[in-house]
Amino acid sequence: MVVTRLPAQRAALEEERRDWWQLAACRETDPELFFPATARGPGAGEIAQAQAVCATCEVRRE
Repeated sequence: MVVTRLPAQRAALEEERRDWWQLAACRETDPELFFPATARGPGAGEIAQAQAVCATCEVRRE
């Protein structure tokens, strides 16, 4: 058996994975903003707002 990480290292990595949401810009945002009914009309404004929230996010993938 090959051990690549000690249990304490694995636990630290798992904790790090769970902590990303604390830094997420959308954490306090209404989830409905990210699921507009349509891309036209009011939905277009929601899409722009959602993109603005994501643009400021620290955990956003490039």
